[in-house]
Amino acid sequence: MISIKLSSQVNYNVPSHEWKNSTQPWIDLFLINGNGESRVETSNTGVAYADFNEDGYLDILTLAQAPDGEYPLHQMLINNGDGTYSPDNTLITNPGFQAHGPRKTVVGDFNGDNKPDVVRIGGGHDVLEKSNILMSGTDNYTFTEIDVVPETQYHGFASGDLDNDGDLDLFFGQPESGFAMNDGSGNFTWYGVGEKISNYFAENTEQDGPYGVGTVEILDVNQDGNVDIVVGGAYADADYDYMLMGPTILWGDGTSNYDYNNKTEIWGFGEKPTVDGRAVDNNDDISFGDFDNDGYLDVVLTYIIQIDNDPNNGGNTTMSSVLQIFKGEINNEFNDVTNQWTSNPLLVLGFPVTWVLVRDVDNNGMIDIVESEKVQSRPGGSWGNSIRWEWNGSSLTITEIDTDSDGVLDFEDTCPETLEGETVDSIGCSTAQLSIEDKILDNSLKIFPNPTDNILFIRGNKNLMNVSVYNMLGKEVLSKINTNNIDVKVLPKGVYIIKISDDVGQINRKFIKN
Repeated sequence: MISIKLSSQVNYNVPSHEWKNSTQPWIDLFLINGNGESRVETSNTGVAYADFNEDGYLDILTLAQAPDGEYPLHQMLINNGDGTYSPDNTLITNPGFQAHGPRKTVVGDFNGDNKPDVVRIGGGHDVLEKSNILMSGTDNYTFTEIDVVPETQYHGFASGDLDNDGDLDLFFGQPESGFAMNDGSGNFTWYGVGEKISNYFAENTEQDGPYGVGTVEILDVNQDGNVDIVVGGAYADADYDYMLMGPTILWGDGTSNYDYNNKTEIWGFGEKPTVDGRAVDNNDDISFGDFDNDGYLDVVLTYIIQIDNDPNNGGNTTMSSVLQIFKGEINNEFNDVTNQWTSNPLLVLGFPVTWVLVRDVDNNGMIDIVESEKVQSRPGGSWGNSIRWEWNGSSLTITEIDTDSDGVLDFEDTCPETLEGETVDSIGCSTAQLSIEDKILDNSLKIFPNPTDNILFIRGNKNLMNVSVYNMLGKEVLSKINTNNIDVKVLPKGVYIIKISDDVGQINRKFIKN
C-alpha cells in the first residue's frame, strides 16, 4: 500500500456526501484489515476514514463483521505512513462500547475542534438501538449514544450544515424520521419531520413522513450556497401509497426548514426502472458528480433486486444491483442518459453493491463510478474488483483496476501496488523480480488470434495449462483445465483478461473478443 501524506489540514466540516466522494481514500480495505497477508471481511457500512492521531495520514476505524444481534468489535487501524497499518485502540477511551453494526457511518467535525468525529446510525436488522457518536476530546475519543435521536433501526442518514450556522447537523430517514440540529459543540436538539418539512405526508399518522425512506444524502445540488436534502429508498407502486413517488430533492434555503412542495423528483410515479419485466426494489444509494463538466451535477442511482427462493439459485436468495445515470440540466431538471453514456439502458450487475462513489479515483481529471473500496467481497465467498466506469469526455467506459499495471487485477493481486513483480514473505510485499521460471513462462507463451471470434489458442509451453477468463469487473466468466485453447464465442464483445497457469507459474494477458 502507498500512504500519501495529506498536503494540508483536512476540513472535516463538510457534508458527508462530499467527504465520501472527495476525501476518503479509495483503497483495498480488506487487504489492510488482513494485515496484507490475506483479505479479511469487515463491515464497510461501519468503516470511517480520518486522521485520528493528527500525523497527516488517514487512519481507519473499522467494525468487525458479526451475526445479527451480536456486538461487533471496534478496531482503530493507525496509518504508519509507509503503507502499513497497526491495530491500536489507545486513542479510544471505551473501545468496549456496545453497539450493533450500523447501516451507515459518517465522518465530520461535530464539536468544532477541527478534529474528526464519527457518527453511526443505530440498529441492525430487527434491532432497535440509539445512534452513537465517537467524539473527539483533547487527546482521545469517546463513544456515546446520541440520546435525543429515537431508538430505532434506521437505514439512512447524512450530515451537512442545514441552517448555515457553521456546524454539521444530521437528518435521519424512516422510521421516526427527523433532524438532529447541532449547537456547534456536538449537542443536538431533535425535531420530527413534521416540525421542519411543510406538506410532508402530513396525512400519514402512522409514520413520520413517507414510508420507506432508507437513503439520505445532504449536499448543495443546485450550488446556490444552501444544502439540500436528497431522499430515496422504497417508492410507491400506487399513487395512494404513503411513499415517495421517486428519488426526491428537497431544496434548502439555509434555514433548516423545507417544503415538500418545493422539490424535484429525479423521476416520478410510474417511471420505476424494470429489468426483464421486473421492477427494481429499493434505491440503496444516490451519488452526485459533474461528469461532463457543464456546471450541473449529474446523479447515479443504485437499486437492488432481491429474488427470494430463487429456483435458479437452489432456492436461495439472489441479490444484484442496477445502476441508472441522470444528467443534471438547467432549471433543476434531470434526464436519463444511461443508454446515451454507456450504450446500455441500465447497468445491470450480477452481484449486489453497497456504496457507489462518483469521483476521480486516479486524479486524471475524469470522473469515475466506483464502489467504496477497490476490492469487494462477492457472493459465494469470492473477491472481485470494484465496478469502474470512467468518463472519457463524451461517455462512460468500463475500466480495469490494476493499480501496479502488472497484468494482475487487484482483486487477485497479493501485492497490488508493487510495480516490478511481486513476492510475499515475512515482511510483506517487495519489488523482487519474478523467478526465472516465471520469466520463461511469460516470455514463451503466445495467445492467438487476438482479437478472436471463437477459439483462443495458447502456444509456447510444453505442459497443458489451466485457463480462466475474467471480464473487466473481475468476474470469472470461463474456465478450462489441462488445455491449450479455450472457446470464447459465448462471450459478449469486449476486453477480457485470461489467466494462464501450470506447475511452473502463471501469467495474465489481455485479449479482445470480437
